[in-house]
Amino acid sequence: LTDALGHFDMALLGDPGHLPTLRALTAEYDTARRDRRWPDAASCLQRLIDEASSPERLAPLQYAMGMLQRHKLGDPNAAVQSFEACLSNAPGRLKAFEEIDRILTEHKAWDRLEAAYRLMLKQIRRTGVGGDDLQAMLWRNLGEIYRTRLRRFGEAATAFDQAARLSADDSEIHEIVADLHLRAGDPIKAVAAHHEGVRHAPLRTAHYRALAKLYAEMERTDEAWCVAAAMVFMGEADDALAELHEAHRPPTPPQP
Repeated sequence: LTDALGHFDMALLGDPGHLPTLRALTAEYDTARRDRRWPDAASCLQRLIDEASSPERLAPLQYAMGMLQRHKLGDPNAAVQSFEACLSNAPGRLKAFEEIDRILTEHKAWDRLEAAYRLMLKQIRRTGVGGDDLQAMLWRNLGEIYRTRLRRFGEAATAFDQAARLSADDSEIHEIVADLHLRAGDPIKAVAAHHEGVRHAPLRTAHYRALAKLYAEMERTDEAWCVAAAMVFMGEADDALAELHEAHRPPTPPQP
């Protein structure tokens, strides 16, 4: 194969993009792959990548190289680089990003995975690929990396907050944001997150319970009583909230 690749290189050097040579190189790649000669297949594929002249041609070749490096050559680092190159030419090729996610998760390379998500978000914002749903999913996954892997709760709250802005109907996400603000030591932002949750899901009682607890801890009795009153009205007050509501109920004005 080395002699054949040398002839291909000479032909392409004299006439870059020469179609008969590229077809022959593609056929050699297919033969090497069929015969399970993976290093030879990778060498052919690299020649095709070197000759590709447009993102549309490059992206599928780089994706194929990444799959070969990961699954046949056992080189996950090189595979990640190939998948990243693929995404730089075709941000919408989400299977390449899924492969990056799997590889870096398997190797617990959390800092590198965080950087991969940041780069992917930047690329899809630049190109408009995928819309709000894809961005929300990426922000949420990035938030999970910060929350459970890197234990960086402030950055996790920011990422989940971005996801919440893009998927406001996700009733759980506001609770996650509030919890992360508390872990980061910011009860004021936690209160704001629960209020945002109430705005989008007014019957979700978890927000009211959390607000009553936060207001009581912050010694904001009036606000705590208002939340308790709302829970009593909805018939969802537990004994503690009912007691709070009764203890601070304004006196009934005398009847004339």
